[in-house]
Amino acid sequence: MDPHWARLVDFARSHDGVITWAEAAAVGIPPQRLQGWHRGGRLRRPAPQVYVVAGVPDTWHQRVRVATGSGRPGRHTAPLPPCGASKVSTVARSRW
Repeated sequence: MDPHWARLVDFARSHDGVITWAEAAAVGIPPQRLQGWHRGGRLRRPAPQVYVVAGVPDTWHQRVRVATGSGRPGRHTAPLPPCGASKVSTVARSRW
C-alpha cells in the first residue's frame, strides 16, 4: 500500500473520514497526492481544502468536521441560544 495513502487512512479513521489540506501536510501528505486521489475518485471534496474518503458513510459528525474544517480562519461552531426564547416569553406575557 502507498505509504501516503496509509497515513491518510489512519488519520481519517479517527476523524470521520475527513482530512483537510493542513492536516494532510502535518502528517506528510503532499497536496498533489490529495488532488490526484480526488481526480481518481478516492476522495470527495465537499468544501474548499477539505477531503472525505470516498465510500465513508455520511454522518452528522462528518458534516460538522467538513463545515468547520474548510481552512478559512475563524471558522468554528458555537452553541446557539434558544431561538428568540426571551422574546417569545416577553411577547406571550404581554398578550395575557
